[in-house]
Amino acid sequence: MKALVLGATGLIGFHITQALRRRGLRPRALVRDAQRGRALHGDGVELVVGDITDPASLQGAFNDVDVVFHAAGIPEQWVRDEGVFERVNHQGCRHVAQAAAAAGVRRLVFLSTIDVFEPEPDQRIHEQCARRTQARSAYERSKQAADLHLQTQYPPSGPLEIVYLHPCAIYGPGPTKSRGTNDFVKEIKARQIPILIPGGMPLVLAADVGEAAVRAAERAQPGERLVLAGPWISLKDLAQQVHQHLAYGRVPPVLPLAVARAVSTLTQAWSRLAGGAPLVPRGQLEALQWGAKPDARRAREQLEMTFTGLDTGLRQLLDSLH
Repeated sequence: MKALVLGATGLIGFHITQALRRRGLRPRALVRDAQRGRALHGDGVELVVGDITDPASLQGAFNDVDVVFHAAGIPEQWVRDEGVFERVNHQGCRHVAQAAAAAGVRRLVFLSTIDVFEPEPDQRIHEQCARRTQARSAYERSKQAADLHLQTQYPPSGPLEIVYLHPCAIYGPGPTKSRGTNDFVKEIKARQIPILIPGGMPLVLAADVGEAAVRAAERAQPGERLVLAGPWISLKDLAQQVHQHLAYGRVPPVLPLAVARAVSTLTQAWSRLAGGAPLVPRGQLEALQWGAKPDARRAREQLEMTFTGLDTGLRQLLDSLH
């Protein structure tokens, strides 16, 4: 299998690349920064410089490739220029699929998100939970639009097979430039968080997502959707588990939801005037209140996956922090 990894210098793409290398393969990686790519992957990866927002830069990168892993994107819940979500997550996905189809690529493994789903009344999410309403944040809408484009333009019976993976919040050792769960754990470890936002999220280890992506390329059916997730946990309980591993510190108190919403509204308005990031981005707060409980049974069965427990995953992350 000749594989091309998009987003190979990010957390998911890095672990997809590692999973491919464990199989004795030398994947190709599309990167914007060759120096960063070499620092992360050494000589074990063939680097090609390009940008998914620039279709002309993709020419040649997809040649002689069997499988493309599309893990490039902006996973933030807030950025100053919300248009970047549309340019990267939606339009970039269109460019990737067009380039793959033009080059005769057999399979595209698309790293989507559970945010394109709408949960059952009991908050359970599974692969048939298609969202019937517009998503809440610009990030989620961009992923929803990308997913819909692939679904409508590339049917399972077509020459380009799409496999959709839907991870929840991702954590674990590895490179990342976007704020996420790893930053929360680092800041709890450093005692830099005086108060917690209410709510929580399901978590999945990045290394598990990388391994699942490669297994999906090897064995999933065209058009298959697979949820990749562990159990839901509140930020308070996550902070408690971090402190249990460290054996020091005190878990910060939780801000009341009404106060958190007021802070979010005020600092969101201030950020538009002053240009800085809001203390509590609206998208992040609402995502933490979602309470979705993803069901990953299908992925465990289809991919023969055992997802790493949070206790083990947190220890791996904490051991990697300096």
